[in-house]
Amino acid sequence: MRPQVKAGPTLESGRETLRRARKVAEQAITGVGRRAGQLTERVTEPVQDYRTSLRGEGSVEGAARIPWEGPAILVANHRHLLDGRVLQAHLPRASRVIDVNRLGEAVQQRRAHEEDRSDAWTRAFAALGRGELVIVFPEGAPSPDPAVHKGHTALGWLVLAAQRIGTVPVVPISLDSRQGRIVVGQPVDFSRHADLVPDRTLARGVVDEVMDELTRVVGTHYVDTLTTTARASLRSAGATRRDGRRLDALARRDAERRAEVKRRVEAQLERADMAERARRASEAARAQALAAAERDRLRGSAEPGGQ
Repeated sequence: MRPQVKAGPTLESGRETLRRARKVAEQAITGVGRRAGQLTERVTEPVQDYRTSLRGEGSVEGAARIPWEGPAILVANHRHLLDGRVLQAHLPRASRVIDVNRLGEAVQQRRAHEEDRSDAWTRAFAALGRGELVIVFPEGAPSPDPAVHKGHTALGWLVLAAQRIGTVPVVPISLDSRQGRIVVGQPVDFSRHADLVPDRTLARGVVDEVMDELTRVVGTHYVDTLTTTARASLRSAGATRRDGRRLDALARRDAERRAEVKRRVEAQLERADMAERARRASEAARAQALAAAERDRLRGSAEPGGQ
């Protein structure tokens, strides 16, 4: 009969170690899954907000201030790339988004007597002629901060030219695409400029008046720089901070290297000093030994019978 082998302490401890390892692994997997779920929630939350906004399910305050018929120019602050689609989803009737940068190019072409029937200027006036709403983001590009930035002069040229086809109000709108919140301000009437000859100074004045009203509706402060300039400044500041951190790191490493070199030199000098002290002590001991031997020799020669 084969003798039974009893599980000794070593085998039991091995099983216990295995059980603990499995428990730790399960806890680690659970923790990773929980962290992954939290990360997924943080990533998908903005997407869900935008989906709600794009379906036109946000809140609109002062919607009655948007004309129900006839042409109008809607100007809004610009924070996100989807602002145009979000605003269109909340409007009660047909609208068209006009890129103010392309509009500026069209203005320059017309001032140079180069007309393109398919440019932004033509599309804007075609929409206004059909009695539609024209949406313009005067800042041109999404703002890198909550402030309202300087508007493009092309908006002023558009507003002045639109007054010649009738009263076309300019409606300022505060837009938060992320949260789906829209606030419509009081329309601004520029029909008083209908008989004036447009020029750059007048266009700039119109834009400044529109941006002042837009800033009031948004409830923030105004910065008299273009968003492109603000973005460049932020990038430059970020690069400066990165360069500063890099220089600080280099300075720290250099200081550490200098301290290490100093420590090594001091240790070397200390070892040399100790070696010198040992050499001197050895020489002193040798001299003492020689002196003692000489004294013993002299004492031996001085004693009777020492010869």
